[in-house]
Amino acid sequence: MGHSPIKKCQRLRRLMTSIAFSILVQACTTQQLYDSAQGARQYDCSKLADSADRTQCFEAANRRYEQYTRDQNDKPKE
Repeated sequence: MGHSPIKKCQRLRRLMTSIAFSILVQACTTQQLYDSAQGARQYDCSKLADSADRTQCFEAANRRYEQYTRDQNDKPKE
């Protein structure tokens, strides 16, 4: 016997909810990883001898996650 249309809709709704939740959790986790690595990037910048290189490095290291993702999305695909 086949499954009723209502059961199929319920399963599809549960699947879609699970997928949406997984995407949200992954995005949060990615941002947390980026933010937690910021201190290490800043420390590496502080070790640079050349002040122009150090300034440029700090600008990149202090970039907000939102700007980082925009910059990544703007890069041409290879």
